[in-house]
Amino acid sequence: MLNFLHEKLITARTLDGRNVSLSLPGVLAGLATGEVASFKCLRSHQRHIWHALLVQLATLSLEKAGESALPNDETTWAGLISNLTPEWPDGEPWSLVVSDPRKPAFMQAPNPSGDLSSFRRIETPDGLDILITAKNHDLKAERMWRCQPEDWLFALVSLQTQEGIMGGGKYGVSRMNGGYGSRCMLGIDFPGSPGFRFRRDVTILRSLAREEASAANPSAISLVWLEPWDGKVQIPFEKLHPYYIEICRRIRLTAEGPITALETTSGAPRISAADLKGNTGDPWTPISVEGKAISASREGFSYRKLADILNPSKYKLPVLAKPSGNDPAHGAVLVVQAVSRGQGKTEGLHERVIPFPNLALSHVSESQFSELVEERAAALNELRIAFRFALFALAQGGQRKISPENDATKKFVIPCIQRLERGAGETFFEDLMEEVRAPEPTREDVRQQWLRNQLKYTEKALSEARQELPQPLARRYQAQARAMIAFRTRLAKAPQFQFMFPTLANTGIPEDAGSSNGYAKTLF
Repeated sequence: MLNFLHEKLITARTLDGRNVSLSLPGVLAGLATGEVASFKCLRSHQRHIWHALLVQLATLSLEKAGESALPNDETTWAGLISNLTPEWPDGEPWSLVVSDPRKPAFMQAPNPSGDLSSFRRIETPDGLDILITAKNHDLKAERMWRCQPEDWLFALVSLQTQEGIMGGGKYGVSRMNGGYGSRCMLGIDFPGSPGFRFRRDVTILRSLAREEASAANPSAISLVWLEPWDGKVQIPFEKLHPYYIEICRRIRLTAEGPITALETTSGAPRISAADLKGNTGDPWTPISVEGKAISASREGFSYRKLADILNPSKYKLPVLAKPSGNDPAHGAVLVVQAVSRGQGKTEGLHERVIPFPNLALSHVSESQFSELVEERAAALNELRIAFRFALFALAQGGQRKISPENDATKKFVIPCIQRLERGAGETFFEDLMEEVRAPEPTREDVRQQWLRNQLKYTEKALSEARQELPQPLARRYQAQARAMIAFRTRLAKAPQFQFMFPTLANTGIPEDAGSSNGYAKTLF
């Protein structure tokens, strides 16, 4: 019932603005031809997960059939997908609702006993999805009462492939570092049509599988929801295909009246992979040099976080975030997305799109590009330290002895620093591209102009802070003067800015303002 393999249940928008209804094979065909532009019912936090599932499904289908070229027609895709589940000729694994719980349904594992009496009922797709909205702040809870089968489809995919731990018996996916981590997705995109990215990613993964002579053995598990699950038995990671599509919860959908979901707990995670810390070979997940999958914090992806990700001494980029020889010379962007998760809560959808130097890398090597990112991040960090230095001098009335751990002062200073960080990082990579693309003889001039611009921006922020931070009235002008002196004197000691302060660079920082009291080196 509600079989996505044959029924046109997914609403897509074409490049010419039409809404069309497609089956799952029709979606793959539309992406392969470039006709599909977007999906009507797909929510923001589901976009990348949906893309990942389609890419994995297409790659697995082509590998199973021994094919490399992406078909352009729905019929061929339907045959390829069906070939993944030959033991289910009636298409149960691709049906949203299957009456017999001992059989698989789409993203729903068979229940060996067939007993669903312990399952809890969930009335709406957003009640099933990963977003925790109990306080009704950003999104209202369980509001999708007039929903369509595709709403349940996207909610299932989101829950089963990017959810974390949610209390006893509710475990998360294997492709993240811990139950309170997040499945971070990093890849190269080409704005305008999701079809190009789909074709690119499938082609690369299929090529890798062919080069490795398919690292998975013929009996490797690729669709985890086909395996019976009693809530106790775990699947060893070694038995999985490298591009496996997983599930993490025991869910069954029923259609006795409107579609509803039934959910219950399990005694252990579905996949035994806790010791891997998310390092599962996910082609979209950056891995640290310590071998752990990256997670997003509530602050999201600042320029400093992205500078770390792009630093090969700190992180290994996933295969689909690396330039390919077949990529267009223009228009490529690096997309990073994750839902930040805390204990019993979500802390926002974080997404950042930055220009990727596919063409610019013809001017510099990847290692040189990483060095440029690090150099600029270090320069902004020096500005941040000097700015913080000046704020404390300002807020504490220009006293000769500054207390960097004063909580009352921090309360006023921290918002100013956070605002500076956001503003300085907004165009970080766009500005960097100007230097990368510049001819070799002029790069130093471009960099120095950027440093001057950042200094001007920070001094403006310091001027605004004068009006914002509380200051003792009797020492107001003294505080403002000493704050500016402290800012420039501290910044003159930074190698990146010495060319702007040739006289100050050779003077000593006053003893009471130096690093001896930990002031200049303390970071939030």
